[in-house]
Amino acid sequence: MEIAVTGATGHIGGVLVRALIQRGDRVRALVHDGDSATLDGLDVERVRGDVVDGAALDTLFRGKEIVFHLASRIWLGGWEPPAVARTNIDGTLAVLAAARRQGVRRVVYFSSIHAIASREGEEVIDETSPLVDDPRAPIYDRTKSQAQRHVVTAAANGLDTVIVNPTGVIGPFDYRVSRMGRTFLDLYLGRLPALPASGFNWVDVRDVVDGALAAAERGVRGEHYLLGGHWHTIRALAGMTHAIDGRPPPRFDTPMWIVRGAGIVAGQFSRALGREGHVTRDSVRALEGHRRISHAKAAEVLGYRPRPTEDSVRDVVAWFRANGGLP
Repeated sequence: MEIAVTGATGHIGGVLVRALIQRGDRVRALVHDGDSATLDGLDVERVRGDVVDGAALDTLFRGKEIVFHLASRIWLGGWEPPAVARTNIDGTLAVLAAARRQGVRRVVYFSSIHAIASREGEEVIDETSPLVDDPRAPIYDRTKSQAQRHVVTAAANGLDTVIVNPTGVIGPFDYRVSRMGRTFLDLYLGRLPALPASGFNWVDVRDVVDGALAAAERGVRGEHYLLGGHWHTIRALAGMTHAIDGRPPPRFDTPMWIVRGAGIVAGQFSRALGREGHVTRDSVRALEGHRRISHAKAAEVLGYRPRPTEDSVRDVVAWFRANGGLP
């Protein structure tokens, strides 16, 4: 099959490209910057350009049947650089327009669990939950929510689109060391003296790719599917990581009220320096919602079955060790 991919140099994108090539598809990938180590050694055609560049997208999509749109700017920095909306919203609109011009049969859009409004307490989040519309929400949440609305509108106007919403993605083949990859390295190397007393829903990158491939084949036009895994505390994740070689995890948990305060202060420093900090108001907020997430719809329609988190942790540590990221 003829496939085009945006965001192919990211963590999910690189695993997706490998899966497509392995099953015999011909892949053309959009490469935005010079860091394309994720694709090194792969039989993939590369198109240089930006996701808002209509001419580059026309070249990328020409003659292609399926488009996987992953290009996105993840940002939890606590402030709002214009590049986030430009990539996440304008880039998605440009992809949809180019897909129409080039007669693409189906667009699979990678949204995020962050596009869906978090619910407090024990209320389950699923595909019936509302999208984010709070102007006070982090810019990443707002822009992914708005982009998802554009994709749904495109489906209503005749373009065949389907949406997947992964949760917190972990797993091997993390060539550019994603945000979660850095967290694993910090956990494994003992760089965190204390752990936030919170958690998240973690999903293996390989399961996300399997879910997206199934959505391309069996997903219903205009529908979206939550690709979740399993909720674990940060302490539980650290325990899985340290159990691999028998080392004890950090002894202390940091109460979330302290973490929130640290996030506000650190976020202000990050903004003054013009860069994204690791601990900010938005990154802390991400750990306090989306606890009960149902992937029942994806299981029923797509045959989606996420693996145990322990398997993902074991494989990501082994991959970093084999590829020089760990001693």
